[in-house]
Amino acid sequence: MVELEVQILALEREGLLLDIGRIVAANGFVLHRHRLVDDRNGVLLSLMVRGHRRSRRALDAALGKLERVVSFTIEPADGEDMRPHFAAARRFDYVPPPPPAPPPVPGKRSLTGPPMPPPPRVSDTEAMAFFDRAPERTTHAAAIEPLPVLDIDADPPWAAWPAEMTRIPSTREGRKEAAPPPAPPAPTPAPVPAPAPMSGEATPLDADPVAVERLMRALPGAYPAMLPLVRAMEQAVVPGARLASLELAGTRVGRWIAARQGTRGLPLSPDEALARRGLPALGELLDAKLQGGQVHLGASPLCGKTDQSGCTFFAGLLQGAMEPMTGDGSAHVIGLCCRALGADECVLMVVD
Repeated sequence: MVELEVQILALEREGLLLDIGRIVAANGFVLHRHRLVDDRNGVLLSLMVRGHRRSRRALDAALGKLERVVSFTIEPADGEDMRPHFAAARRFDYVPPPPPAPPPVPGKRSLTGPPMPPPPRVSDTEAMAFFDRAPERTTHAAAIEPLPVLDIDADPPWAAWPAEMTRIPSTREGRKEAAPPPAPPAPTPAPVPAPAPMSGEATPLDADPVAVERLMRALPGAYPAMLPLVRAMEQAVVPGARLASLELAGTRVGRWIAARQGTRGLPLSPDEALARRGLPALGELLDAKLQGGQVHLGASPLCGKTDQSGCTFFAGLLQGAMEPMTGDGSAHVIGLCCRALGADECVLMVVD
């Protein structure tokens, strides 16, 4: 009998331990314990098994034929402790040196000093702290009353002309023809009224890329409990950029989740992409279920305030998670109703 440690790298977690356990048992080995963790490189599975020495070659061949296994190793067990996984991500705080200064141009004096050092790395904690302080944005300026528009081509009033130009010559001066009658004064242009200040909701603006980028930096350390972070980002941006920022953030988070799930079995139809990729991605953040082709969402902190719907984020997440799967990008996600707007629950729908 021999004890072996088997380390496996795969892209999908669902059913991985069950498939590997069947192969281990089919080749005459007994599973003692295992360790299954998620990593940025994929899913890492470590097994401690015991069996006959002559069955090791058969186990090696069976694991090599399994399609979902990216790579694996089989080594003799080193006591009771498992080794570090061979595919675990290595993290180094390496900062590359600054690029060399360009050579001086002959005949020119350099007015610049030495090259600037590279910017410091921003940790997840610092990125999340951004949403705890006032937004570094410019707000809407107050309406400025415009100056009246003057017509430079219009004649000035008759009283503004010099007296010599308006005097009618006498007969002694050899007047040949009468002077033209005075023209009526030109009408004074009416002043342009100042625009009234806007009322109601803020003017729609483009998404805030700085806030969305900082959210994505903090995402690996907060996922899947990231809705409080999204809520903080929503409150940090200016009101006019709230919806666009939520949509952009949801799309980028959905693409990030799709990249973690891998590309096995692609492309998919819109219905398959919704059931196999989009709905599980939403299920990581909140309760989501599929009923009659529509996605029904559970209670969300993004939709808790009246007249401020947060379904734009979830629609963008569903869109981003499905885009790499469908290939042609024909599926689009729309919001049907929202609790913040008076509905009983939030509902999304995928349309072709």
